[in-house]
Amino acid sequence: MSATRRELLFGSAGALAGLASGQSPARRPNVLFVFSDQQQARTVSAYGPTPVRTPNIDRIAAQGCRFDNAISIYPVCSPFRGMLMSGLYPMRNGVVGNDTPLSDGLPTLGKLFRQAGYHTGYIGKWHLESTRTGFVPHSRRQGFDDFWAVHSCNHDHFDSPYYMEDPERELTHPGYEPDSQTKLAIDFARKSVQGGAPFCLAVSFGPPHNPYKAPAGNEARFQPEDDIPLPPNVQEHAIVDELLRTDTRPLTPAFRRQRERARARLTDDGRIRREILRGYYGACEALDACVGRLLASLAELGVADDTIVVYTSDHGDMAGAHRMSLKQLPFEESIRVPFVIRYPRRITAGGVTQTLLSPVDILPTLLSLSGIGFESERFDGRDLSAAATAAAGEQRGSVPIMKMVHGGNPWIQNGVRPWRGVRTQRHTYAELEGEPWILFDNQEDPYQMANLVADPGHAALSRKLQADMQAGRERSGDTLTEAQIDSFRHEQRRKFPGLQ
Repeated sequence: MSATRRELLFGSAGALAGLASGQSPARRPNVLFVFSDQQQARTVSAYGPTPVRTPNIDRIAAQGCRFDNAISIYPVCSPFRGMLMSGLYPMRNGVVGNDTPLSDGLPTLGKLFRQAGYHTGYIGKWHLESTRTGFVPHSRRQGFDDFWAVHSCNHDHFDSPYYMEDPERELTHPGYEPDSQTKLAIDFARKSVQGGAPFCLAVSFGPPHNPYKAPAGNEARFQPEDDIPLPPNVQEHAIVDELLRTDTRPLTPAFRRQRERARARLTDDGRIRREILRGYYGACEALDACVGRLLASLAELGVADDTIVVYTSDHGDMAGAHRMSLKQLPFEESIRVPFVIRYPRRITAGGVTQTLLSPVDILPTLLSLSGIGFESERFDGRDLSAAATAAAGEQRGSVPIMKMVHGGNPWIQNGVRPWRGVRTQRHTYAELEGEPWILFDNQEDPYQMANLVADPGHAALSRKLQADMQAGRERSGDTLTEAQIDSFRHEQRRKFPGLQ
C-alpha cells in the first residue's frame, strides 16, 4: 500500500465526519443491518423454489430490492466482517483470514454513523480479533459505543454467553440465542427512538452455522427426514476432490479426524445426511421469525418507513453440494448469499437487480442511502444505492473471489488450499496455485455440475476471465505470495494479541 493511500485511509475517519451532509441527524433514516452466519441464498424463498419458508425476509425483498448476485468474495467469517466494517479489501483492512484482527484507525461503519449523530449498537457475533474469547474492550469496538451485547466468536446457539460492559461478568442468552438477541435489538431500537436520535444497529445472528441446530419446532417442520429434497449436485465430487488433494504439507492427525467427521456426515452413496439439512433449514426459518419480530417492532415504533433494513449473510454453506459442507469454496452454495434491502422513502417496492454486490460495497451504499457524505476513493467498494433504488445503475463486469490463507483450523490448514478467481453475472472462474481449476456457466448450469475449464470451446472465455482475475487481484491489493500473506497475517495477530 502506498504512503498516500495509507494516509488517505487511516487519516480519514475524522475527515469523513466533516463531510456529513444532506439530511440533519434527526431526519436521517435509521439503519437495521441483520446478517446471519453461513446462509446460502437458496435458503431464502424470495430467491426461488426451496424447502425453506422465509415470509419475513421475502417481505423485505417485496417491499424493497433483491440483489440476485450478492457475492461473499472471501467466503469465511472474519474476512466478510472486515470488509463490511471498512469497505476495504482484506489486504487493506488487515483481515486476511479467520481470527485475524481488523486494523486500527480505519473509518469503519460504526465510527462513521456515530460521527454523523447516530446511536450505534452491535449485537451478536463479532469475530474480528485474534482470539475467540468473549469480551471485546471499547478500544476495539469500531464505533459501536452506545450498545454492545457480543461474544467475540461462539457457535453455541442455546443458552450461549455474551458480554456487555463488564469483562468479569459473562451473561447468558436464555434459550435460543437469536430469540434473546432479537429482544435486545427491539429494546435498543425503542430506547433510541424515544431518545430522538437515529440509530444504526448491526445484529449478527450465529445460526445457521454448524452445529446445525434449531428450536425443536423448527426442526420438526422438516420431518420425516426422507421428505427433505436434496440438491441435484450431491453426487458430484470430482471437482472438490482436486481441491482436497494433499500438497507437500503432511496431513496432521487433527486434520485426519476433521476429514473423517466430515465424511461421516455423508451416507454411503455420498448424500449428506438429511438431519443436517433439517437443522440447517430449521435454523433459517427460526431466523426468519426473528426478522418478523424486528419488522413488527419498527412498525409499532412508527419508524418502518424511516428505517433502512438489510438482511444478508457473511457467506453460504455447501450443505451437501459436491459432497461438501461448510464454506471456503468458490461454488455458488458458498459464495452467493441473500441480500435484500428495504427503505420505503427511497427504494421502490419489488425491485430486482442483477448488479454484482461485494461486501466492500455495503458501507458506501449505506452511507449514501443515509445521506452521509463521503469521498468514494476512501473505499474499495462502490455506492450501489442506484441499483437498490432503481434496480439499475452502473454495472461492473466482475468481482474478485478468493481464499487467501491456509491458517486457522486444521480443515483450512491441511485441506482447502488457497485459490483465486472471479465471478461475473454469468460465470465463475477459479485457479488453484496458478493453474486453471473451474469454469462454470451459472446461467446454463446453476448447480455447477459441468466444469468447462478444459473445454477447447471455452478457451477464449477462460483467458478473458483469467485476465479479469489478475486485474481483480491488483485492484484488491492481492499481489503477495502465499508466504508473504501468511507473514502479514502473523504480524497482524502479533499487533493485536488475544483479548481478555
